[in-house]
Amino acid sequence: MSLEKKLRALIALAMIVLAVVGVAAVLYLTDILLDVSVHLAAAPAFLRYLYWGALVTGVLAIAWSIYRLLRTDHKAETGQISLPDEMDAAGMAARLDDAEAIGIDVTEARRELERFARGNVAGTLALALVGNISAGKSSLIKALIPGANPVIDVSGGSTRSVNRYQWRAGSDDVLELVDLPGLNEAAGELEQVTLDEALRSHLIVFVCEGDLSRDEYQALAQLLALEKPLVVAINKKDRFSDGELAGIRTRLRERVGLEHVPVVAISAGGSEIVMRVDAGGEQRQTQRTRASEIDELLGALERLLDGSPEALRQLRDRAVFFLVESRLQQARSAHLDEAGADLVKTYTRRAVIGALAAVSPGTDILIQGYLGAGMVKALCKLHGVSARQLDIDNFLNFSQSHIGRTLPLMLAVAGNGLKAFPGVGTLTGGLVHAVAYGMIFDSLGNSLRQTLEQRREFLPGMAAAEFKEKLGENLESRSGALARLAVETIREGLADQPNGDRRREDQPG
Repeated sequence: MSLEKKLRALIALAMIVLAVVGVAAVLYLTDILLDVSVHLAAAPAFLRYLYWGALVTGVLAIAWSIYRLLRTDHKAETGQISLPDEMDAAGMAARLDDAEAIGIDVTEARRELERFARGNVAGTLALALVGNISAGKSSLIKALIPGANPVIDVSGGSTRSVNRYQWRAGSDDVLELVDLPGLNEAAGELEQVTLDEALRSHLIVFVCEGDLSRDEYQALAQLLALEKPLVVAINKKDRFSDGELAGIRTRLRERVGLEHVPVVAISAGGSEIVMRVDAGGEQRQTQRTRASEIDELLGALERLLDGSPEALRQLRDRAVFFLVESRLQQARSAHLDEAGADLVKTYTRRAVIGALAAVSPGTDILIQGYLGAGMVKALCKLHGVSARQLDIDNFLNFSQSHIGRTLPLMLAVAGNGLKAFPGVGTLTGGLVHAVAYGMIFDSLGNSLRQTLEQRREFLPGMAAAEFKEKLGENLESRSGALARLAVETIREGLADQPNGDRRREDQPG
């Protein structure tokens, strides 16, 4: 028996077992419920209602708890951008203003919106030409616009920047042809500049030379995901017979799902290198010009333009707003990352100073607990996430349970870090613990930052698990900076108070 058949047999057996167990469970529960119903029938009505109400409430509570436990933030994991169904330029500008008001740098997003506004004023439609290196995009532009003079290199890869040309279609629509750099064959994905220009365009023409490579299929799938009007142009059709072209079209439609996408065959012209043999038998390379034949492509574009120009504009507007929103999300992430890092540094410094300021047994625990709760609240507020006191307490308690095994190592590393400052041992015995507190707060804050950025909600258990992972990372490098802070703090205190009494430099919280 083959491995596949054995696997199918095991799956079938498992399904039978699960079915038997499921039926048995249903029968057992039914028997219990019927038995309970008989007993409740003789009970007062209020008791029956109370029992069934409590049972339903309990089941719903368990189901909700399981849902909360298993629920994932899909947008946070996949990085998808969502927009309101009704969005216009004014609404997007208001979103940028709101973000700028809280300190987010919206320069790139605003520049994208201004570019969109200029395009609307000009009233032109944008047509993006996408294709592999040397697929013939530049030759196609020359065929569409005889006066254009794009650089054409038969060795391939002539387009290394974004070039724009004005073209008037047969329907008198003015289009801006956007010639994009060749696809990055090594990565197999659209470069960001190509993807951005495709989003800004109204129409896309994907130029290929026959059957697609795996990387071209992947790039075409990305373009289809944009939900833009798209035409696939098979260039250099003179190299194929009618039967071969029909086979290429069929394979494209079957593999990529191009049922509603026009697939046309063209010859963009351009030039090619041929070998000539003279009368003496000597071979010579020469470059000759190929005639262009693009009527099928022109017809497909005319049908798209004549169909609904307003629909094209609406699709393009939506895509550009998506691009602006992605710029805004990038800026917001950078802002949260920078502001969150500053908050963690601030509370880490306060933790070190708080440990040095503790003047009696137990006060350091109170100070650090107060600071820990303050840091959690500050980070949650920064991310716009609600934080209940119960969740804060659970997070701190969970995190504290992970410190035990790592604390001796942290104290040892802190002691080694303080060896770089001769004589500090005669000043105070609390420096080692102060540095250890600093490392704990640094790990605590960064673990919570990462969880909030990824999940966009406060999950105490997950944040505590992340804290456990970060607690032992880069101890030596972190202890050096914190040891310097602790030593400078204690020396400043001694300089201010000659009698050697320690003095609080910074109020915690």
